[in-house]
Amino acid sequence: MRLAPIGRTIGPDSTAPEAVVARSGPGPADCASAALLVIIVVLGFAAGRTLGIKEMGLALAIAVAVDATLVRCLLVLGTMTLLGNLNR
Repeated sequence: MRLAPIGRTIGPDSTAPEAVVARSGPGPADCASAALLVIIVVLGFAAGRTLGIKEMGLALAIAVAVDATLVRCLLVLGTMTLLGNLNR
């Protein structure tokens, strides 16, 4: 889905990030739920016996948590808000 056609019909730039998120499919709650499930599954690797598997499980769990919280919830919407008209 392209964001430019949506941006033309939304209105003021202050409400654009929320409108784009609302119209672009799964919402933030769905993204957070999926990330939580992936974190739980990957943390299962951290319970293994091999050190390499434990390290991989912990690293992947941290990476998914950072991606779900910082990148998808804060940086994307914050960047859309700061760019204003350049966002279209």
